[in-house]
Amino acid sequence: MIPRQLTLKNFLSYQQATLDFRGLHTACICGVNGAGKSSLLEAITWAIWGKTRAGSNDDVIHTGATEVRVDFEFSFAENTYRVIRTRQRGSRSDLQFQIYTPKGFSPITKKGITAGQEEINKHIKLDYDTFINSAYLRQGRADEFMLLRPGKRKEVLANLLKLEQYEELEEKAKNKANQYKQERERIAAELEQIKQKIATKPDILHRIESITTEIEETQLTISQIQQQLDLLKEKKHTRQRLLDELKIKQQVFRDSQQQSDRLTKEYQNTLKQLTELENLLQQESTITTNYQELLNLKTQERNLRDKSQQHQRLQQQKQQLEQQIQQQRHQLELNAQKLRTNLDNLNQEEQEIKQILSNLDSITQQVQELQHYRQRLRELDNLQQEVVPLKQRKDHLQIQIEREKAQLEASLTQLQQTVTKLSEELAKKTQQLAQLEQIEEQLEILQKKRTRLEWIKQKIQEQSNREVRLKERQETLKKELEKLSQKQDSLQHSEAICPLCEQNLGEHHLHQVINKTAQETEKIETEYWSIQEQIVQSQRERDNFNKELTTLEQDLIESSSLEQKYYQLENELDIQNKRYQERKQVLTKIELIEQSLEDKTYGESLFVELTEIEQQLAKLNYDEKTHSLIREKERGLGWVEKKQADIERAQKKQQEIEQLRPQILAQLAAIEREINTLVIDSPLQQQLEELLTKVTELNYNPVEYNQIVEAIDKADQWELLYQQLQQAQAKYPQKQTDLAEITQRQKEHQEKLVSFQQELTDLQTQINAIEDTTEPINHLDKEKDNKHKHLNHFLTEKGSLTEKQNQITIAEQEQIEKREKLKTLQKQQRIYDELIIAFGKKGIQSLMIENIIPYLEAQTNQILAKLTSNQLHVEFVTQKTNRTSDKINETLDINIHDSRGKRPYETYSGGEAFRINFAIRLALSKLLTQRSGTSLQLLVIDEGFGTQDQDGCDRLIAAINAIASEFACILTVTHMQQFKEAFQNHIEVYKTSEGSRLSLSS
Repeated sequence: MIPRQLTLKNFLSYQQATLDFRGLHTACICGVNGAGKSSLLEAITWAIWGKTRAGSNDDVIHTGATEVRVDFEFSFAENTYRVIRTRQRGSRSDLQFQIYTPKGFSPITKKGITAGQEEINKHIKLDYDTFINSAYLRQGRADEFMLLRPGKRKEVLANLLKLEQYEELEEKAKNKANQYKQERERIAAELEQIKQKIATKPDILHRIESITTEIEETQLTISQIQQQLDLLKEKKHTRQRLLDELKIKQQVFRDSQQQSDRLTKEYQNTLKQLTELENLLQQESTITTNYQELLNLKTQERNLRDKSQQHQRLQQQKQQLEQQIQQQRHQLELNAQKLRTNLDNLNQEEQEIKQILSNLDSITQQVQELQHYRQRLRELDNLQQEVVPLKQRKDHLQIQIEREKAQLEASLTQLQQTVTKLSEELAKKTQQLAQLEQIEEQLEILQKKRTRLEWIKQKIQEQSNREVRLKERQETLKKELEKLSQKQDSLQHSEAICPLCEQNLGEHHLHQVINKTAQETEKIETEYWSIQEQIVQSQRERDNFNKELTTLEQDLIESSSLEQKYYQLENELDIQNKRYQERKQVLTKIELIEQSLEDKTYGESLFVELTEIEQQLAKLNYDEKTHSLIREKERGLGWVEKKQADIERAQKKQQEIEQLRPQILAQLAAIEREINTLVIDSPLQQQLEELLTKVTELNYNPVEYNQIVEAIDKADQWELLYQQLQQAQAKYPQKQTDLAEITQRQKEHQEKLVSFQQELTDLQTQINAIEDTTEPINHLDKEKDNKHKHLNHFLTEKGSLTEKQNQITIAEQEQIEKREKLKTLQKQQRIYDELIIAFGKKGIQSLMIENIIPYLEAQTNQILAKLTSNQLHVEFVTQKTNRTSDKINETLDINIHDSRGKRPYETYSGGEAFRINFAIRLALSKLLTQRSGTSLQLLVIDEGFGTQDQDGCDRLIAAINAIASEFACILTVTHMQQFKEAFQNHIEVYKTSEGSRLSLSS
């Protein structure tokens, strides 16, 4: 990774800065303590990985700013990349990752911070932890690699060597081995189930034969019952047919009786109607006379009704005209009253206006005073608009200065408490390391027992399978012995027959066959008892294995708790390392805060601004009391404007009154003349007189009209009787004909009833002669149903047994196939178990680290020789013997040797320790550059020069120059003058009131 350009905005002590790295090979970043040198390099790690030494994400934002932005361009593997990371205070962050193309930078970042970070790590093949443990010797963390536990050091080296792929392969091998193990256990369980299924085969065959016999007997019984049922059902069918016929004829007979009743009723109704018609025809003369008189009355009523309607129309017209005349008179009187009221109002308003105009002179003088005060008030309001923001800013600045001081004091107290707490926690580290080493030894012992346990389980399974095969062979031999025993029994008779040719055996041949049979029996018995001894021996071995298995399982019960405790201690030690670094960072912060409080350097820009504001306020000379007094006087004269407006309105109103009064008087005189004309000689009055004349000429008498209407109501019944008379004259002949037809139909129907009665009697006689077979049929049906149920049960059971027989045949084939598959799975599981060991940390990974350690050790000592004049050298140890046993443990210890022999790292001075750390870091960096996976061409040194004497500094400079050709860019951070002069390129960092600034010089 080669840096090209870094642009900062509001990052830590920087407000705005840009650094162009192009053309820089070795450069010195110099400046006084606290100027922001390390912050420049922290910006690179924050841009790429989002991590710094700051406590929280918001801590990287410059004081007083709300947003931070770092833009970093760099080259890697012949490509140019750009990372832009931003953050809003108290809000979320944003990350952009771009690659340079002929058209400019194009984004390659996936959506989300996490996905974008993974994309960056994938392209540069380097994470934050690996970077700070190799290429970035960061302030306060130069000894980080040395302080790591041996196991953690191996993890860092594993990351550098890209050994995580073997961990993935190990995990895949574990998954595969576990899959084969689960599959093997599943198939073994299935084989046991298949064996149990096959063992039931003889019982199933015997039961099938027995059920087949029962099925045949049941089917014969059902056939006999069916023959009896057929005869009985034939008789029942004949009897039922006659009963159905009887039921139909009975229904027809009942219908005929009902029809006879209906004819009788119809005859009576027709006779009654005929009598009524005869009575009505006898009144024909009376009805006709009265009906003619009714018609005459209706003619008179129609003539009078026309006059009545005409009279009503005239009366309505009369009422309408009278109403219109009255309405017009009333409206004219209302208009006249309104005009009189308006005239009175004008007179009253005129008196009020005279009263208002009497104060005209005094109001004019007071209006002039009001305008003077308003002019002065506007001047003071404008001055106040300038003063108020200045006062608000002054108050805000004073509060902000106090707040900054309080925040610093609170932060100091909190940080001091944090240091005390971290110091107490770090005191436990030595005891935790001892516990971890002890648990590691116990877990290795348990791992060996777990391997032995798996081997014993496999042996127990093999013994069980062997016993099954031996017992199966015993069963076969036992059946052969039974056959030979039967053969011997048959040979004891004098007339024994040869089992091959079925001929009588002679005495000589008989003895030969008996002897041969005895020899075969003895041979089989010998093999049988030999197998029995093997079974007993196998069971004995299996029992021993089971005892050992129980012991091992009991021993392994505590393994999970030990592993949990081991991981817990590892986590606690990781936390302790983080606490150590955190404590150093907190102490640095405490020192900075105490210095700031002592020198009162906090809020310098705020104090400057506060002084400027106080000077501006004095110059403006604004007095709040004078402003309030003028405002009160202006408010006190506010009523004058209203009085002035009242006078202007009164003058205008007086002119309007003088114009309106003559108009109202003229309108009032015109209305009074119109009222007089309306009641004497208006068109409406003339129309009313014409209507009265028409009413007199009509000569309509209402009493006469009412008398005729009453007479018509009394005579209305003759109109209905007349209509009934006409209907009776039309219906009478037809009713006579209907009565004759009904009489003939009654006679014919009575003859049919007699015939039906005889047919019913004959059918009942035939039915009584046939026996009712319902009871015997029901009894036989129940018996047949029971037999069918038994038959279905037997058939179902036989089908089930036949299915089981087929399944057993399939299971026998499956048993052969699964035994072969079980052997294959056991072989595959053993292969993957070996791969787990090979890909594990103690396999290929450990071997690769073993191969790389000599190179790392040689490079470290080569650099260390230059730095110490061959006074120090280091030794990397990857294995050591356990103190309580002869077991070899994997480790990565670093032994340091000088002229007095091997000494612990902690006994060396700060300058010596730094040279050791520096040599190892440079060796790690060179190791990275020679690994094909990651090409690191940047080296950052931000630590330790103040711990070196003159001779040590010269050696460090010489070492840096010696390795300069191997890196594209080397950056060193220092405040020492002799280091600054040793480099051609200088990046000067200095602090101002607006934050840190930088400049590049050669």
